[in-house]
Amino acid sequence: MTREPTAPHLVILAATLSILFAALLLIPAGPGDPLRIGGNAVPNVCLLRQASGVPCPGCGLTRSLVAGVHADWATSLAHHRMGLLILGYLIVQSLARLAWLGLPRLRDRLAVMCRALDVSLVPLLLLLVLNWIPTVVGVFGSA
Repeated sequence: MTREPTAPHLVILAATLSILFAALLLIPAGPGDPLRIGGNAVPNVCLLRQASGVPCPGCGLTRSLVAGVHADWATSLAHHRMGLLILGYLIVQSLARLAWLGLPRLRDRLAVMCRALDVSLVPLLLLLVLNWIPTVVGVFGSA
């Protein structure tokens, strides 16, 4: 049994669970309506869109994740084509880290899965950028 540090697993678990929990707290919104926590509107924080008018690769992703955790799959896909894929990634990452932390006897086997999930973040981010290209072409192609 190897002695791998616990801190990286805790950090990833905290990050993924925070995103999932925040998505659960947010109230799904229709097109043009702000997301809300309780009665309070959450401001739009896309700096690229605010500065240039061009949507970023993640524009719509928060709404997509919110709809996804509330089991509204069609709306999730309508907000962002990769929302459900990223939601699945966050859930699997969370479960893998919980298992690694909670099942010490299986850590060697789970560490392989955790490393694979870490490495798979790179192609996931590449897919996010590739997914963005038609959006950018659409913005500049119609101008």
